Amino acid sequence: MKRFVLVFFIFSSCIAISSAQRRNSNGEKLVSSVKMFSVNHEDDPYVCYDFGYDDGGNLNYMYRKGCSGYTSIWRKEGNKLTRTEYSTNTLYKPLEFSYTLDESGKIVKFVIKETCLNKKVFSTRYTISYDRVGRVCRIYEENYKTEYGDIERDLNERYETLFEYSDGNCSSRIFEGNRIERTYYSDLYRDMNINIYDLYKNPNPWDFIEMGTEWMNNYSFNMFDCDGCYRFEYHFDDNGNIVRIDVHYAIWNWKVKTIIKIEYAY
Repeated sequence: MKRFVLVFFIFSSCIAISSAQRRNSNGEKLVSSVKMFSVNHEDDPYVCYDFGYDDGGNLNYMYRKGCSGYTSIWRKEGNKLTRTEYSTNTLYKPLEFSYTLDESGKIVKFVIKETCLNKKVFSTRYTISYDRVGRVCRIYEENYKTEYGDIERDLNERYETLFEYSDGNCSSRIFEGNRIERTYYSDLYRDMNINIYDLYKNPNPWDFIEMGTEWMNNYSFNMFDCDGCYRFEYHFDDNGNIVRIDVHYAIWNWKVKTIIKIEYAY
């Protein structure tokens, strides 16, 4: 009888361990997938994300598939981050991405190169700066063009994006003098490792999708509420996990236009 009780205890413990929700070293719940749907089309997501982690809970893989036919795959090995683009399952060579990471694994330089049919190459270079506590505070953009194999020419197109923080939250984003204020739920603290707001705000392959991850720290202590254009309404499962976000649009009289569904790693 004692042997049976001991075996049952060990078996039950193994089940509990194998089904435990994974967290990283910061205690954040690891998100395994995010799917975004247009309202009334919850069976057909217009963009899907899958995330993979190493044994320490560090993000080392991200997969994005959108309805446009583009698929993006990020892989991180050590301090090297790569990104590959596919169009209808074929390697999309005209679009190239390269990254430079600092010692902590954050992106400090980001280059996009696009080769057009006429052989012109357009390059966009981003330099990312962080504040004393490691949060994104500035993104500086420069644009260049190369024609027919000639020397690269500066297009003199430069843009600056600034981020301000208050009470541990990213309170505003300033682009070319235009300020977008953000508010947060004071009683709802962020406990997941993915920044859903930035993931949602950057849906295109050439956008800063990385802003939603630990590779670019734009995290806030509290969960996003509203930025004047969008408002997030959160839904929870029985374990307190956020599993659904209804996105309300100002131009729709604050009706729900997008639904975001979230799954976690176990």
